[in-house]
Amino acid sequence: VVWIEVSDEQEEESDVAMQATHADWVHQGEDNAGNRLLSPYHGKGVLLGIIDSGFEFNHMANCADEGMGDTRIKYISFSADEVYSTPSAINYFLSTNTNDRTDSSHGQHVLGIAAGTIIDGYGGTADQADIALGVGNTRTNMVANIQNIAKFAHDNNQPCVISMSLGNKLGGHDGTNVIAQAIDEVVQQYGILYTISCGNYGSYKTSIAKDFTQSSKSVATLVRPTTAST
Repeated sequence: VVWIEVSDEQEEESDVAMQATHADWVHQGEDNAGNRLLSPYHGKGVLLGIIDSGFEFNHMANCADEGMGDTRIKYISFSADEVYSTPSAINYFLSTNTNDRTDSSHGQHVLGIAAGTIIDGYGGTADQADIALGVGNTRTNMVANIQNIAKFAHDNNQPCVISMSLGNKLGGHDGTNVIAQAIDEVVQQYGILYTISCGNYGSYKTSIAKDFTQSSKSVATLVRPTTAST
């Protein structure tokens, strides 16, 4: 016998993010110094938009009353032309669609972290917020979905936060590309809050650096394709 290992039971470990970010304090109506806030905060009355793909529309985390109540989804946008924005349209859509026609689960994962209903102690930060989904990961529909969700919140007089955990390594990452400018316009027009993930590229060589001197005033690099092209 070289090795024996017992098949022990694993513990659920996605339960400390609330404490690490002090969101549990806010849920109890306190700040991280123990001072009382005006009230406990769970996102109630706020429209939280998630721009992503891979949603499970009828997931328990999207429903009120510990996953047993009505859906908290108030708005679904696939593009400028495909929108579901009334209770009857949402209910009909949810009765005929279980997911967003992709093989991914990324969007539901993000949604659960941000706004999942608390069930048996596990859930998201804004667990009572209304949910708006912007489905898709191309620049065209992302911009349309951001605009749609912000306008929906404005028309319904709701404060709005939109979160996007999508991106890539291309571009200058300095706010000058088209999608960054479009997002800035929406933020300024509707007064929403917009958050974006920091990305998964920390270990990638996505930039070059050089100290210029009087004798060395130029820099050059090569691009190597990651897949074969014709």
